[in-house]
Amino acid sequence: MTAPRPDGPGRNAGPAATPTDHPAPDAPAPTPGAAHAAHAAPAATPAPAPSPDAGTQPHLAPVAADPREPALALRGLTKVYGSQVAVDTLTLDIPRGSFYGLVGPNGAGKTTAIMMATGLLRPDAGAAFVCGHDVWGTGIPAPPAGSPGTAPGPMPVAPTPTPTAPTPDMLAAKNAYGLLADGLPVFDRLSGHEYLEYLGRLRGMSPAVIEERSADLLTALGLDDAGTKSIVDYSAGMTKKILLAGALLHRPEILILDEPLEAVDPVSGQVIREILRRYVAAGGTVVMSSHVMELVEGLCDHVAVVAQGRVLTSGTIDEVRAGRSLSDVFVRLVGGGTIAEGSLGWLGGPAGGTTPTAAGAHPGGGGTVDGAPDTTTPGAPQ
Repeated sequence: MTAPRPDGPGRNAGPAATPTDHPAPDAPAPTPGAAHAAHAAPAATPAPAPSPDAGTQPHLAPVAADPREPALALRGLTKVYGSQVAVDTLTLDIPRGSFYGLVGPNGAGKTTAIMMATGLLRPDAGAAFVCGHDVWGTGIPAPPAGSPGTAPGPMPVAPTPTPTAPTPDMLAAKNAYGLLADGLPVFDRLSGHEYLEYLGRLRGMSPAVIEERSADLLTALGLDDAGTKSIVDYSAGMTKKILLAGALLHRPEILILDEPLEAVDPVSGQVIREILRRYVAAGGTVVMSSHVMELVEGLCDHVAVVAQGRVLTSGTIDEVRAGRSLSDVFVRLVGGGTIAEGSLGWLGGPAGGTTPTAAGAHPGGGGTVDGAPDTTTPGAPQ
């Protein structure tokens, strides 16, 4: 099959699945043109040579690495828009081999933190390390390898430099993760199979490995029949699944997922959950942001509660819950969740906003209806 020619992001441009879909790390925000230019500039973003054993290893098993080193380390990440602090000196370690949930209300800064952690949005201060690789070329030493789950220590928060060109360490960081996030360009005029082939070729993978892994992923995700259809015609669930396939194609060490089950039907959601469980069981690390407590509680073994751009608490799911439900802990930490007594008293009244007494009717019968005595029996069918 010849290399597909991307026609640019289609009308339903949605989440991008892999870091090869992204512009250079110093770009402030991805645009369709910038993303396409990044794809067409192999000199600026050289693809790694395919692994000699790429075709024989299990597709979901990431490359072996030091288990003591955090899969993702965030140090003092900060982002400010005008007077609004979106992310406030956020510091967190994600242990290798964990299924880590980032939970928080809408607007908590989860997505902004993910964009900074993956090189898509330059922080105003701080640093991020993916598998020990400096995402932003800050020159700050990588966090030392320690026991999994060790709480990160404090560090000075310095302005994040703007790199003039990607360093080998920055490129290694991008190759170590797979990303699924809403709002990034995707070439949805390609078929599912063409999309995976395109991503694989951008990464320098051999055609045989691309074909083998694409077939396996399409089958595992229930997309065999959809492989020849254009992504623009996919349902929301199918789109999330093909983008997850793209994120897994190069066998990354860590998957970073921003609301991966948003707008996904129950059947597709169950398939995605099973794939993610298998990936973690094979040694991979998953970081998943969500505001659905039940989802995180059912999937994750670690969790961090984020609000107003800060980590309020983090640890294993049992440590954070401390015998309560995650939802209860979340509401206690974030606040809200109650309605003042006496508010919304008008809900449940008759149409038009009038109260029963103002309309001349008695809630239990015995009043008047249109000026005539009410002879109906309370509770009797009308």
